[in-house]
Amino acid sequence: MAESVITYLKQKPSPTSMNFQQALDEVLQRNLSQEPIVRLLGAEGKESAALRRLADEEREKAVGKSTCVHAVLEFSNFCRNDCLYCGIRRSSQVKRYRMPKEEIVQHAVWAVKELGYRMIVLQSGEDLSYDAETLCDIAREILRQCRAILFFSIGQRDFSLYESLKKAGAAGVLYRFETSDRALFERLRPATSLDARLEHLSFLKRMRYLIATGFMIGLPGQDMPALARDILALGKIAPEMISVGPFIPSPLTPLSKHKPCGMTLSLNTIAVLRLIHTRSRIPVTTAFETLYPQGRREALLSGSNSLMVNITPRQYSASYAIYPGRFGSEEEIEKLTREAVEFVKSMGRSVCRGYARDLRPNLSAPACA
Repeated sequence: MAESVITYLKQKPSPTSMNFQQALDEVLQRNLSQEPIVRLLGAEGKESAALRRLADEEREKAVGKSTCVHAVLEFSNFCRNDCLYCGIRRSSQVKRYRMPKEEIVQHAVWAVKELGYRMIVLQSGEDLSYDAETLCDIAREILRQCRAILFFSIGQRDFSLYESLKKAGAAGVLYRFETSDRALFERLRPATSLDARLEHLSFLKRMRYLIATGFMIGLPGQDMPALARDILALGKIAPEMISVGPFIPSPLTPLSKHKPCGMTLSLNTIAVLRLIHTRSRIPVTTAFETLYPQGRREALLSGSNSLMVNITPRQYSASYAIYPGRFGSEEEIEKLTREAVEFVKSMGRSVCRGYARDLRPNLSAPACA
């Protein structure tokens, strides 16, 4: 899989002269190439509204009204990387924390038993102080005390660590490639390699992990053809969950003076992804909710079918400062959970709290309720 993505990314970009309907027809007929996607991403006004409305209809047709409410627990903000866009980069002066193993387990089990979550993403920077033994102990102990789908979002760690985590009961990995533009990737992520990241994704796929991956929208230096290539590269990976979010500048980074991504482009991206990946989980990431006042609602009306709720203990959550003013990072967790569930219902949708077996029919795990 990694080789096919790498080969594809060497293709040259091309301009677009298509009109909106021609581009839409190409995508709906699965004649996927850069030109029609660029045209749809650039839709504005009535065209953008029509694109998003069609994506919402496609969502309901393909996966119904079910909208999952998942949790993310950020257990450490230490990171060995120095990515230019991230507020917890190695060079950042953010206040650092590491949750003890016992606290991670206790909090995750509480979220399952008391708040009703069935899927939790355990997330951190690339913090090597959590070795394979520690992470496996965390996974095993959580699953000993409750039934849940555990995703890990811990970055580019050794293959052997991910093998051990799978044996310990981890079901999925959240591992975004951020951008498929090699030059941009290596400029924004010093001392890292796009090819190595894609190879990790290929390995995780072969291990039968549930894969959540995606990219950032509106990165400084990212043009529309590059964003279209991100979407096409994602198709080569075929993830069960697609995680994308708008770029938000952090004052703790070298990109602090760049503009955030516009709402229309972000929503158009969600809509195009839904038209292509009809059955995938497409969460409303917290970046949408942080950057746009109506981001949660508009993303759900543009093809998204999942919400991610930040359940990090509030003594830590403000320090996981990947960007400023993160949505929900200071609200009471119980209140935030209750509001997310009520919000989904207010939109005429049904709430699920797990990861549906329709994406992996033989998955031995709680299904959506």
